[in-house]
Amino acid sequence: MDSLNSTQEGNLFLLKKQIDWSLLTNGMTIPVEFQPLMHSLSGGNVSLGENRSIQIIIEDQLYDATLNNVAFDRNRYANHKDLLQIRYSPNSSIAHKLQEVFSDSYMFFSTERQRPENYHKQIKLPKDRDEYIALYATAMPNVFAIECFTSSVVMSVSEALKGVSEYEYEFSEFEPLSDAKATIINKPAIQKVRRLDRSIGESLKKLYDYRCQVTGEKIGEVYGDTVIEIHHIDYFTKSHNNDSSNIIILSPNFHRIIHKNNPVFNWETLSFDFPNGYHQSLLLNKHLKVRP
Repeated sequence: MDSLNSTQEGNLFLLKKQIDWSLLTNGMTIPVEFQPLMHSLSGGNVSLGENRSIQIIIEDQLYDATLNNVAFDRNRYANHKDLLQIRYSPNSSIAHKLQEVFSDSYMFFSTERQRPENYHKQIKLPKDRDEYIALYATAMPNVFAIECFTSSVVMSVSEALKGVSEYEYEFSEFEPLSDAKATIINKPAIQKVRRLDRSIGESLKKLYDYRCQVTGEKIGEVYGDTVIEIHHIDYFTKSHNNDSSNIIILSPNFHRIIHKNNPVFNWETLSFDFPNGYHQSLLLNKHLKVRP
């Protein structure tokens, strides 16, 4: 296989997925909210029922896989979204590579699947052993990239963030930090996670046409530019959750109002509940889902 530079800078984020048995053996599904971006890619527009050969870069090596738009009867399910999947076989080179990188998780799933009580259960990793991948589209048609986040990276980030506030984490690129805080923020594991945050944020910004989800503003367009920011709803320094489902796109002004007032995000109404009793609903929403 050819050697490649798999840096994720400039690539388009498509999916963050926790490691599970399916990922290590068969593949993954592209989230509905990122399917329009998927179809808009060079080499995109995957037709219903089409199976397309693709390649995936992992640690500078190319692996073969298939992109599948699962066939279903559009007449019977007119409102059903496309079901885009990346598929490969358990004995494929890419499956073996992922099993090697996430060897502890592969062993955990293999052992748990042998237990009779787990026969019909979906087995998940324990929280203290969290591992995941990020999938990106590259500038090359039908070539994607996977970045691996092992438990050692996750644990390193968790330990380092104990000394950092959410405001410092999110705004450190714009405001000066003390030497001690700067050292923490610039650790390799933290930088890897922040790069993923930016990648997820850029994809969501495109999804919302660079408009604030709260106000609908598109700031700077008249000047030929846009200014928009990402925010972790459940603060990342405490939740360690950088899924797209925990990220919202905000104008700089509203972003700072959030950090100044610390409103509670109401997942039942998808609104910010401020300490003074004011409730701010979202004007735009394409990816956040109500939680009962």
